[in-house]
Amino acid sequence: MTFIDVLEKKYGKDFAKLMKKQLKRYDPQVLYGNRETRDEELSINETYHKILIGKAFNLITDMIDTEASPEELAKAVKYAWVVLDTAKYHLNHKKAYEDYGIKELYAQYHIPRKIH
Repeated sequence: MTFIDVLEKKYGKDFAKLMKKQLKRYDPQVLYGNRETRDEELSINETYHKILIGKAFNLITDMIDTEASPEELAKAVKYAWVVLDTAKYHLNHKKAYEDYGIKELYAQYHIPRKIH
């Protein structure tokens, strides 16, 4: 299953089609992989990885619900892709967080949820 397939399954065909254009030629391994620091510096445990994935996809959902621009959505989707592949390829998710302005996107679009 490709990342676009994941987006389509979670958010629908229209969203996946829009993001496919934004993600054309995007390769997180080239941008955020670093062979010199591949091992311990970039490795994360399974629990933290799942938390990062959940936060990334929740941000995308919040951005869709508040009708963020395709360009802003693309930043969140690119970050989510990096996060999704971080454990397997030891990508630098912290740099991606900064590069895509996730802190600012989260501040602007995050919808607080009540836990029951």
